[in-house]
Amino acid sequence: AKCRFVRYCSVQCQRSAWPEHKRECPGLRVCDHDADGLTLARLISLLLLKRWRSPSKEALRKEQVSETRWMGYDDLMSHAEELRQKPMHKVGLAMLKPLVRTILGKDAELADNEQLLWDAYGKIKINSVSASTAADAGKALY
Repeated sequence: AKCRFVRYCSVQCQRSAWPEHKRECPGLRVCDHDADGLTLARLISLLLLKRWRSPSKEALRKEQVSETRWMGYDDLMSHAEELRQKPMHKVGLAMLKPLVRTILGKDAELADNEQLLWDAYGKIKINSVSASTAADAGKALY
């Protein structure tokens, strides 16, 4: 990828991811790749774009989590109101917001909607797992 932030296992994977990645690539290109929280800011940005700007209803489709249960983004708990009360999270999200705005580019106004921003942040904080090495390997919702 031109942004030099996202890595792909093959050219085919890169091509198949391009329709989604093309919205964030220009913003990631200008971000400091050593910035604290860039992986989290990217995930927040992707969720905001998928949830609020995707032309497809399948963007955040429900996944089967058991034989009888399906869950999707809107089913995840965010605990946003509780997190808003904690200074650590207020400061953390305030530091992430400029990165999120940069990654979102022409869709930066999504980061100005406090409710959407706190909802995405809360869902990630409450429902995610991190894979870490010496460098941040990634973060994903489960």
